[in-house]
Amino acid sequence: MNDANQPATKQDIREAIETLTTTIQAAIQGAEERAQEFARGIETNLLTAFHGHAKGQTARLHTAETTTHDMGIRMAALEERVLNLETRRPPQ
Repeated sequence: MNDANQPATKQDIREAIETLTTTIQAAIQGAEERAQEFARGIETNLLTAFHGHAKGQTARLHTAETTTHDMGIRMAALEERVLNLETRRPPQ
């Protein structure tokens, strides 16, 4: 279609539709790729945040377990001392 005042032929319309279809498909594909990249970025950020939180919780749990174990040892030593005091016979 060289002249804007000339009527469009069926071929001109087909070419215009084909061009628009190609342009729209490319735009959709670009949008899909950007959306996928955005989703990957969010996923990475979430995994990083959860990993950081889990590290802190693991350290806290380890500290609590260690403290509990130490307290158990100290409690057993105290119980043993009390038992020794309770079972000691008075001098005869």
